[in-house]
Formats: sequence, structure tokens, C-alpha cells
Amino acid sequence: MKPALLDTDTVLGSSNGHTDTLIAGIALANNLVIVTNNTAHFTRIKNLEVENWMA
Repeated sequence: MKPALLDTDTVLGSSNGHTDTLIAGIALANNLVIVTNNTAHFTRIKNLEVENWMA
């Protein structure tokens, strides 16, 4: 298992909040893709794959 490293200053310094940070960390740690209609909350997190199925 590889660790999920997040730039918490970048994530928490924006309007994302703790919930999106936890979601991103879980996705990174488990090699998951985040599917969301609001990709802006996750685009600043490196190595995180995000898809918007509504676009």
C-alpha cells in the first residue's frame, strides 16, 4: 500500500474543507477515481484522478 500524500495547506487553504480532503486521501490510498459534478474541489490535488460524468 502506498501512502496518500496531500498538500494540506493547498487543500485546506481553499474552500474544500476537511470532508473533501478525506475523500481525496481515501481515493489516493486505494487508487480510486473520484466521480463528481464539482471537479474544482479536487483539481489542485496532485496524482488524483477526477471525472465528471455530467460534463
